[in-house]
Amino acid sequence: MSLVLFTTGVILGILLAETRLSRAHERRLREHGAVMPSGDVYVALLVLYPSAFVLMEKFPLTSNGKIDRQAFPDFSREKLFAVPMPAKPQTDTQRELAAIWAELLNLESVGVDEDFFDLGGHSLLAIRAVARIRDRFEVNLSLRNLLESPTVAGLARVIDGLSWLTRSKAQEAGDREEIEL
Repeated sequence: MSLVLFTTGVILGILLAETRLSRAHERRLREHGAVMPSGDVYVALLVLYPSAFVLMEKFPLTSNGKIDRQAFPDFSREKLFAVPMPAKPQTDTQRELAAIWAELLNLESVGVDEDFFDLGGHSLLAIRAVARIRDRFEVNLSLRNLLESPTVAGLARVIDGLSWLTRSKAQEAGDREEIEL
């Protein structure tokens, strides 16, 4: 198995040269952040950041055994970084909850599996979200519920459970028969 490293022009590299480099070469290396001389060995440390890692079974080779760069699959940026569309809310609870989050986070829409905090939520917005959810759904939701279930789908399940519990308690209280002692 081989690893192909695609870069945006930056990769971690070390150049060791045991021979004296020309002044022009030394100047170019220094411009790129090289650490110069260490005795007779020149060390150049260039910091470059990969834009993607692509795992391949094997490299395509030419007939003489060299890597055939022309035979690589298309690794366009769009294909490497394609982001799947977030799942849309299915239930009424999910739709209303997604609308609350979208409003608080200033987003057009929120998918059911997207994390509140990954979307830009923080502790103060979480408190505001819990307050709005309590008002809208009339449930006793705690901040802990949002922290433990930070997705629309997860929190909608919690809200539906709390709503059911609230309705069943109210129904139980209404069905009781008063008995004088």
